Amino acid sequence: MPENKTMDARPPKQVSTAPELAIILAGGKGTRLRPITKETPKPMVTIRGRPILFYPLDRVIELGVGKILITVSYKSEIIKKTVEETYARSENISFVEEKEPLGTGGAIRNALEKSGQRCNNLLVINGDEICDVDLKGMYRFHLEKNAPITLAIVEVEDAAVSGVVEMDHDRVSSFVEKPDPKAVKSKLISCGIYLFSRDSLRLFPKDRAFNLSRDFLQHAASEGLVYGYRSGIQPYAIDTAEKYRRTKEALE
Repeated sequence: MPENKTMDARPPKQVSTAPELAIILAGGKGTRLRPITKETPKPMVTIRGRPILFYPLDRVIELGVGKILITVSYKSEIIKKTVEETYARSENISFVEEKEPLGTGGAIRNALEKSGQRCNNLLVINGDEICDVDLKGMYRFHLEKNAPITLAIVEVEDAAVSGVVEMDHDRVSSFVEKPDPKAVKSKLISCGIYLFSRDSLRLFPKDRAFNLSRDFLQHAASEGLVYGYRSGIQPYAIDTAEKYRRTKEALE
């Protein structure tokens, strides 16, 4: 007789290929880009004829994230109108308004509270940078490590002007935002792309306004909660007129 095997009628567990939710931070005023940003909000400044916001937005859409929240504040009506016209009022893209400056961490907290969105894993990405990090690879790494927080990092020649990262194998042992150049011991920096587990989001400061790097990630790294996903791609930022000029020269 054939061996009697117990059949499990339950479907195999599906491994998620993308986070359920992404937040794109696009609320900055871009004061260091004046006069360029006097009439144009920073995320709408163009590279190759496209608003810089569209580059991270396209990457998140390609990843297959279920819901996308874009945080807006300064000249928000311009951002909303441009995105809605280009992306044909996509049902999975929504906007969350900041009525007052909340900092990068406060913007995330505000977006989650106002939208009522819940997720097992949250992707957060800066809306004013271009960075071709392998988001699928980063998400796989995040799940494989069962990481509370995953930070995309890259090695550069001059790390002093960014969030400087020190590593202990796959974990971030130290994260310091724009440290004293004389104290920099690492060439690794943050790419401005983060993954948070649901439990790690509960650790956010209760303050309404706070800086994600300075007020949260530095402490989380010291507690061993942050993992670093190494990317070979350096981000292009436009937070100053000089960086915007260099980015245009590099990409156009």
